[in-house]
Amino acid sequence: MTTPTPSFMPDFLLGPIAEVRAFADNQGGAFAAEDAVVASLRFASGVYGSGVWCYSSDMEEECSDIVGSRGAIRFSITRPVPVRVTKGAHVEDMAIDDPPHVHQPLIQSIVDELNGKGRCPSSGESALRTARVLDAMVRDFRQRRSGERA
Repeated sequence: MTTPTPSFMPDFLLGPIAEVRAFADNQGGAFAAEDAVVASLRFASGVYGSGVWCYSSDMEEECSDIVGSRGAIRFSITRPVPVRVTKGAHVEDMAIDDPPHVHQPLIQSIVDELNGKGRCPSSGESALRTARVLDAMVRDFRQRRSGERA
């Protein structure tokens, strides 16, 4: 099964998502699950966003863009590529390597919270919000699919 991923980074960066509208379909036909998802998001904070996930492409491309009134930032969640910050005509690329153990900081924050020494940014509440958003993104596709099988 394919679902839009990045441990739902928008929730972590921009806060809870209040509303999602999405389209999902299977365009490549290589497997039964959705392989194309397009979503529009409205965050509780008033921020709007969108996302496109295509798992049947012949190339791997992944990036996140945050555009605001004073500039923009482009970064990757899955690849060690430079972070690009744009302010007007000024563009700055910052090389950031993957850490040797990419999940270690999150795991460490979980261990620290369990030991009473810190706070993990992920919680059961944020996981539930993420699951609800991801389910909403593919709900229509899966209902159509289950109707085809009936």
